[in-house]
Amino acid sequence: MKRLTLMLIAAILTAAFAPLAGAQDGFDLISPDGSILIRNLNTTPLTFVWEPLTGATAYDISVFKISTNIKDTPLGPVFTSSILAGACGATCSYTPTSPQQALIDNGQFAWTVEATTSGGTVEAANAPILFSVTRGATEFIVNGDFETGSLTPWVGVSLTGDSVRAGDGVGGSYGFRFKGSAAESAQIKQTIKVEYYAISVSDSLQFNAQFYAPKPNPTATFVVKVIYSDTSGLPTEKFTRTITQNGAFAAIAPLNIFPDGPVKKLKVQIKHFSVSGKVYVDDMSLVLDAVGPRMLLPAPLPVPLPLGQ
Repeated sequence: MKRLTLMLIAAILTAAFAPLAGAQDGFDLISPDGSILIRNLNTTPLTFVWEPLTGATAYDISVFKISTNIKDTPLGPVFTSSILAGACGATCSYTPTSPQQALIDNGQFAWTVEATTSGGTVEAANAPILFSVTRGATEFIVNGDFETGSLTPWVGVSLTGDSVRAGDGVGGSYGFRFKGSAAESAQIKQTIKVEYYAISVSDSLQFNAQFYAPKPNPTATFVVKVIYSDTSGLPTEKFTRTITQNGAFAAIAPLNIFPDGPVKKLKVQIKHFSVSGKVYVDDMSLVLDAVGPRMLLPAPLPVPLPLGQ
């Protein structure tokens, strides 16, 4: 009896862990994978690709949203769709419908595929896979319009009466005022770590700002520094716009930046050296244009808000 019992247990375990009929080989998800930040969904629809499974008759693809930077955005299932195995060739693929594409907005997502076989369902061996999306152009400067009423996260250096003030910005909004004084050498700066976005050759950035300098001979400059990765061997590049006297808030000529290699950090500075005469700055923006997918570093960071959020 004991021998028979052991034989029955062995048979049950063998059956429980045996591959399902028609699913001996398993299958993997291919694309998108976790090494890609998808930046071009406004122009190029996202397509999901996976390996076919021998013996499968149909596939169910499911997409879930797992994180977002946008307040009050619900997380959870985004959509589930089915395709017949007969639609597959060397690979299987599914391009979401337009309404489904619209649901894949800024944030981090997970996707998986289950194959239907005569023996049941089999999930992809490497599922779920995560991918990140940022639609359209990406704004890197935080609090560029000072509408929080504070300087944070800008860092002030040698400020003497220079501050964020209501009524000193464009249209009477909040803005930053450099007061000017003897031996003035003040600046505000913001450093942005951008390795996650894999900015490199073929990408482009644009810096814009508004300024008002009512007194003659102001000495002030907008500066954007591009700091390349340690392994690139490239020196830091500096792009500048000098402030000149004007009678009302006006936009600087845009700074168009085309990186020469992989970018590690971006640093924005507004420097002021006028011994007298106030200079006002507002509405600063440093935007990464949307382009094709980029390879990511292993550890993802939060996806930034798109413009207008």
